[in-house]
Amino acid sequence: MTPERALTPITLVGRMDAARTAPAVVAVVVTDGLSSHLEDHLVALGSQDYPNLRVLVVDYSASGSDTAERVHRVLRGAALHRVKRPTTYAAAANEGAALVTGAAFLLICRDHSAPSADAVRVMVEEALQANAGAVSPKLVS
Repeated sequence: MTPERALTPITLVGRMDAARTAPAVVAVVVTDGLSSHLEDHLVALGSQDYPNLRVLVVDYSASGSDTAERVHRVLRGAALHRVKRPTTYAAAANEGAALVTGAAFLLICRDHSAPSADAVRVMVEEALQANAGAVSPKLVS
């Protein structure tokens, strides 16, 4: 049995090579196209201080929705996937997650929250320090 090593804090912000060395995170945003908060959510993701974050929006709305226009108007670098058949939030989240390859972490989220600018970085740092398979933000009012 090997002795446990002390964990050292992981600091990703401000490092010259942070984008190259930070584990890749893909935010899978699942939307039904009806939320009036979708744009706020995307702006918050676009404002994250984490250097290696990509966004995939999974749209399971009825056809004819303006979700693509709304997404690209706010976050041009986001990828968009439209679910081809009617489904549930959970099934759409699973479909979106299955499309992601090569990411160390997935951030599965609905379209109605606006995470603080450091949320992704803090969760990745916690996951790495704790060697965790899953982390979640703490709701603070």
